[in-house]
Amino acid sequence: RRYYDLLTYKILSSTSEELENCPAGGEGLGNKLRNAIDGAENLDELLLLVNTKRYPTNRIRRLCMQTLLGIRLGTVEKVPYARVLAFNDTGAKILRASKRSKTATIPILTSIPKEAETLLRKSDDPASFRNALDLDIRAMDLWNLIHNRNRSAGSDYRRTPYYAPKGE
Repeated sequence: RRYYDLLTYKILSSTSEELENCPAGGEGLGNKLRNAIDGAENLDELLLLVNTKRYPTNRIRRLCMQTLLGIRLGTVEKVPYARVLAFNDTGAKILRASKRSKTATIPILTSIPKEAETLLRKSDDPASFRNALDLDIRAMDLWNLIHNRNRSAGSDYRRTPYYAPKGE
């Protein structure tokens, strides 16, 4: 319910043009989303009202999250790293092997507090790297707020990926 309340506010306080200017927007989707918000009581209803062959549910969901995060066309051209959010024993083996053999074509970020600044200094484009990292952290802060988890900003600087031991 929190997500939908935040989303409703953001959609109602955005113009159709602002919604269209999100990466998942365009083709009239922003206008359709803005018009449908009045007739929906929750996210599922909103998705049903907007969903068509032209506007699949996943695109609408992406537009909703991009709207909440203020992501516009050109905000992030490409993500300069892969980020590990959770892993299990198999994933740990893969990560170790990848880091050891240096087979990854982009850096793999497993701990923001330990690795982000080093990767930032090594980056060919530090401004883009910082922009992507800041957006990544804002997205996690929003996720935490919506799900009533850690409410402090930048919690990613104090947390490491979730480890799921064998059997989970």
